[in-house]
Amino acid sequence: MVKKNLPLIEKENKYFCHGDLNLGNILSERKNIWIIDWELVHLNNFAYDIGYLWTNLWEAKKSFRRELIQSYIKHLKGQKLLKFKKIFPVVVSYFSLGGIGHKEEGEKNTALDKRRSFYSSLFKNCLDFNKLIKV
Repeated sequence: MVKKNLPLIEKENKYFCHGDLNLGNILSERKNIWIIDWELVHLNNFAYDIGYLWTNLWEAKKSFRRELIQSYIKHLKGQKLLKFKKIFPVVVSYFSLGGIGHKEEGEKNTALDKRRSFYSSLFKNCLDFNKLIKV
């Protein structure tokens, strides 16, 4: 999957990305939203930040993750949507491998097992975009 989509990924590494987009870096008040903490900003593909955010919501309800990704997808049209469907699984597989292998200091085994199970499930479904976004 990575090798097949590598030319596309290299071509698409032209967008400013936050690099650490998580709920702790998103502030909101009514209809205003601010993204803070831009110290890891870099050029990457347009699926990177949404992939980072989405994969780090492993403790959230499936419905929340599904709604997040569906609301992002509905704003993509034509070629952009097709590119996203190719790039997003590669991004998710990258974050999944990191999530499977990482252990937080002081993390209890039950939380570790739950997180590793989630990331393993993402990794197993990376070859099928529609299955992946339902994990």
